[in-house]
Amino acid sequence: MGRIVKIVSVLLMLGLAASFAIPNLILARNRSRQKRTMAYMRDLATALEARAEVSGSYSIDGIHGRVHANDLKKALVPTYIREVPVLDGWGNPFDFSIGDFDKNGQAQGYLIRSFGSDGRADATIYASRQITKFSDDVVYANGTFVWFPDGM
Repeated sequence: MGRIVKIVSVLLMLGLAASFAIPNLILARNRSRQKRTMAYMRDLATALEARAEVSGSYSIDGIHGRVHANDLKKALVPTYIREVPVLDGWGNPFDFSIGDFDKNGQAQGYLIRSFGSDGRADATIYASRQITKFSDDVVYANGTFVWFPDGM
């Protein structure tokens, strides 16, 4: 009987330890994914900006609005970046677009968006804001994060 009590006690202690460890592990994984997402966005923005420095705009093959990852690859690889990151830290596709066209039809702005852990868009217009949930969009536009994690 005493041995069963010891086994049950050990199992209860392990269960209690797991109840604290698992949420912390999930939080750490999501923070890592969010940071990786932001690093990918910065890498892509650096490549876009280097290309725009040479070409004078962010335009890509006459595209207006949303840009497909294959078009980005054609425009950036291998001159400006080795590989275009197409998936965020959660494995969801990035959303790329160009805009702010000048009188000559040349794009003067860009937007890179991660839909966050839930893979769904939270908005269509983004004003500067700190996000608090991993499911919130992360948005990088024209050289800066527009929607960004609290504490960044």
